[in-house]
Amino acid sequence: MIGRVVLYASAVASVLLLTLIYVIVAVQSGGNAAGSPTQPPGGQAAVGSGEPTSAEVARDPNAPPYELRDPVAPALGDVIDLYIVEKQMTVADGFVQTVYAYGLTAETATVPGPTLRVRVGDTLRVTFKNPATNVMPHSLDFHASMVAWNDEMRDINPGEELLYEFTATKAGVFMYHCGTAGVLSHLMNGMHGMIIIEPEGGLAPVDREFFLVQSEWYIGPQGQVGDLTRATGGAPDPEFVTFNGIAAQYRDNPIQVGVGERIRVFVLDSGPNVDSSFHVVGTIFDEVIKEGIALRRGNEGNWGSQAVDLSPAQGAIVEFTLAEDGLYPFVTHAFNFPDNGAVGLFQTGDGDPNN
Repeated sequence: MIGRVVLYASAVASVLLLTLIYVIVAVQSGGNAAGSPTQPPGGQAAVGSGEPTSAEVARDPNAPPYELRDPVAPALGDVIDLYIVEKQMTVADGFVQTVYAYGLTAETATVPGPTLRVRVGDTLRVTFKNPATNVMPHSLDFHASMVAWNDEMRDINPGEELLYEFTATKAGVFMYHCGTAGVLSHLMNGMHGMIIIEPEGGLAPVDREFFLVQSEWYIGPQGQVGDLTRATGGAPDPEFVTFNGIAAQYRDNPIQVGVGERIRVFVLDSGPNVDSSFHVVGTIFDEVIKEGIALRRGNEGNWGSQAVDLSPAQGAIVEFTLAEDGLYPFVTHAFNFPDNGAVGLFQTGDGDPNN
């Protein structure tokens, strides 16, 4: 009798979870980045159709549209300039914030910062620049480096620059960010990014590579910096949790891939506060490297992975294939967050499995 009760409760929980998934990620509709409606094939229901909203700040219908972030993983590069720019950015439909953004040029600075990529044994040389037009000191902390905190990681004032140089010794998906006093304030306003360190000799070739950085926004008044009081709460309650800085951008603009293509995604949780449980609906990860621990394709027993758990400042590499034409939502499986922006879509073919 007890066993039947347990099985019944488990079944009910499973049905409730699946219902929640399909309410949030059934099929695409809504608007694209420019606000034009896009209708899913076959007249199916809407994916994440409840628009992300802020409980504290009213949506501005006149806010500029967000700039869609290209999620394609970059090529190798070991000599760069890195600027920090204090600017305004649309972080969700109708919400503009003042952000602190890294960029390879001052004009291209965005949140998260540019994804960088080198291999073990490479020496990365970053000329870090704080333009005179800024008002605050800023800094740079590469988690992939082994250097003294009070050397390359020191603050630089507006109008100053420094050379941050280190040799990559460990492979992984690492975070970089500002470490200036009041670190939370700098992080929550955008000063973070991903650096990929490939093993010596590189990674095996795949068909497609993407990067996804999960982070959150604690919305302040329109056009101003985020709400630090909300960010410092004991139970984090961000208005938006995003992939690559903008709420639901890849729900409205699905990432196009091919059936059967081998897909590699570099995933980072930049936080500053919220954990991630990265999951792609409709597939199973057959290769995962999380913080140096590897699940290999073709392992004895043919084990797979359904989700990758990441705390802030942790990274992973996941690989998978998609079996048929259709839409494949990706989310954090902490389901209080997908309807607040932490949802996107991979699309194969025209997105309709019936064609």
